[in-house]
Amino acid sequence: LEKLGRAEEQAALLQVITTMENPSDEDLYFIAKAQYFSGAFDTALESLTVAVENGYEDAHYYIGEIYHKRSNYGEAGYHYQQYIDGSGAKDAAAYNQLGICLMKQERFAEALDVIRAGQKLSDPLCGKQLLFNEVVVYEKMGEFDAAYEAAVTYRNHYPEDSRIRKELEFLAGRIREDA
Repeated sequence: LEKLGRAEEQAALLQVITTMENPSDEDLYFIAKAQYFSGAFDTALESLTVAVENGYEDAHYYIGEIYHKRSNYGEAGYHYQQYIDGSGAKDAAAYNQLGICLMKQERFAEALDVIRAGQKLSDPLCGKQLLFNEVVVYEKMGEFDAAYEAAVTYRNHYPEDSRIRKELEFLAGRIREDA
């Protein structure tokens, strides 16, 4: 509803969901997600933790998102990994988010492994970001030749993205400096 520009309907639906009486464990999980989407992160965090305890492993993803928004990348990464290890093994967005958390912690080799694993899922929605993040990780590792190759691949897939031109110029300069 939010993406359709129907914010009032979204708010009304979230109100109904979050005030259910005698909810089942499944209802509680959906209530926790509604709390998350409504921006009630403190309440959602508590509810999502209960959902994980009740066997709803997907709740780890949303817990990770909350910690990510709070810049607690270690805790966020833990929950993304729990989600991937559980039911989210085919969710490229989780791999991307985990990769970002690892980059924020300067754990670049691990981030690269996670990003590559996410790329293998061939997700059209996250593939672009995963490929761009591969360029960034190589840059952070000082592997400018590999970063340049990844940037060329990115440009070939997404020629309309103007930010890759700047990356290629920067990387071409770095490669010349190293030669």
